[in-house]
Amino acid sequence: ENMWDLFKEFNETATVYPTLGFVFNPDSVMNEVAAVENVYQEYAPSLMVGAVDPDEYLPKFLEKLKSAGSDKIIAEMQKQYDEWKANK
Repeated sequence: ENMWDLFKEFNETATVYPTLGFVFNPDSVMNEVAAVENVYQEYAPSLMVGAVDPDEYLPKFLEKLKSAGSDKIIAEMQKQYDEWKANK
């Protein structure tokens, strides 16, 4: 009978995630995003279902992600997040 009161209390006491409202703009790293997506499509499906040995394929996957520019994407996202957070 007090369901709506409980919902209201739940919503008012919820923890707000610190990145709520942040939206990454990938325009400056679109080539890297495409390359990382290609690597992901090559390795992730077989790793996720256990079709390959993760001890062998996971290091290859991670290395190819780095070669494709994952670190550049992460750095750009961090830069944008830091700017967003400073202006919030």
